[in-house]
Amino acid sequence: MLLRANTADRASYYQTMRSIGAMTANEVRAKEDMPRHADAEADKLAPAANIFGGANKTPNEPQAGTSQEPNNNEVSK
Repeated sequence: MLLRANTADRASYYQTMRSIGAMTANEVRAKEDMPRHADAEADKLAPAANIFGGANKTPNEPQAGTSQEPNNNEVSK
């Protein structure tokens, strides 16, 4: 017989895994013996919230004509 953690612990684990971009919604559903969701977004990993500031944000694309080089004109004290 397999044992499972309680519902609150499993929900917390899945929420963490989703927020760090480690599991998709359909992977969570599979672990919970639920059917796959038909939406294509359910198979995509969310960008890690700790990197980009939230699950719905993506990294900023560099704008044309701007440099990604660090500013070396700062005065050190």
